[in-house]
Amino acid sequence: MNKNSFFSIILIQIVLPLFFISSSFANTDIGNGKLYTCNDSNIISVKTNEIIATNTAIKKFKKLINKQNKILQNTSKGTSRYKKAKKARKRARNGLSDTKSCRDGELESLDIAGIWSIVLENGLTPNENGYNSLVLTLKDDGTFVSNYDSDSFDCEWEGSYSLSNDSSSVSVTTDSATGGTFCDQAVGKTLTAIVTLSEDGNRLTLDYRPDAALQEYIKGSFI
Repeated sequence: MNKNSFFSIILIQIVLPLFFISSSFANTDIGNGKLYTCNDSNIISVKTNEIIATNTAIKKFKKLINKQNKILQNTSKGTSRYKKAKKARKRARNGLSDTKSCRDGELESLDIAGIWSIVLENGLTPNENGYNSLVLTLKDDGTFVSNYDSDSFDCEWEGSYSLSNDSSSVSVTTDSATGGTFCDQAVGKTLTAIVTLSEDGNRLTLDYRPDAALQEYIKGSFI
């Protein structure tokens, strides 16, 4: 494995831990996330970053729904204005539903805490990519540990992570590394990736493209 591919692996593995989502570290979008987010059972205003009354958000979304209903009633079907209003009404309805779910403590974000082992990188296994394993431990306190193993050298990285409001991407920062010069290249760097968790919660996909690779992990350590 050459230096560039190894460095890419370092960057990619660093990002994975970010995808652990906990209500104590990240808010979940309400609707499209432009007006409000949810933290635990609290409604947060995106504009002021302050907690607001649930009824305030409910009234806001109902007002938006009524506004779009009036537009739809007075607009010909098939026109761009009609289509735009229909989409806006759907977003408002989703926002209303999410607001009620947040109030009841039922609006949850992804939860991928635990130990994850890489199985594929750009469709190839670790051995095909020139290393033995990459194991990522996601901790509840918002920190992570990543362990890389190859026949030539081993690396261990530690750092912190934060999730986007809509739980679709994460930003990860590596704070320290052990194992040598190649491992040290990741220190102080922050990367962002798109995360997908399988329905059964056992497979995690991290998409760093076009800047880096597409990686797939399964739950558990197999070193």
